[in-house]
Amino acid sequence: MITVPAYFKLNAKQLTEKAGELAGLKVAQIAPEPVAAALTYFAHDTRDPLRIMTYDLGGGTFDVAILEKRDGLITTDSLLAFDGDRFLGGYNFDQQFALWMIEQLNADGYALDPGIPWPLPNSWSTPSRPRSPFPGARRTRWSRTAPGSWIGEARP
Repeated sequence: MITVPAYFKLNAKQLTEKAGELAGLKVAQIAPEPVAAALTYFAHDTRDPLRIMTYDLGGGTFDVAILEKRDGLITTDSLLAFDGDRFLGGYNFDQQFALWMIEQLNADGYALDPGIPWPLPNSWSTPSRPRSPFPGARRTRWSRTAPGSWIGEARP
């Protein structure tokens, strides 16, 4: 099983599956991340039936899934609903918490300016080529030539 953000559309899921196969993995299933969390966390829970809501609050995304355990099983067929927001995440909560803290400290007599621009994390604010953990490695650009066929072009 390969997990993907809940906001991934069909095309992104298919590309992820293809990448897994190209990496030599036998991809049994593509599942939204909060679904995988529910499958793992509630696998040994004895309550039945059980309705489960899980969420994945990443740095920049917020994904939610609702599943139902029936007859002792939680499978991706038990998925009742899932969705995600790629523009709402932990960074937004951090920002709101910081604003609240500034208000609290100002109420205690500090003179902090809540109107300063918020810096984005480096990975968001720096538009640069992705860095490889293997500097000498070659990258491959894949292009689709027809349904089901792919061509790889190795690049430095």
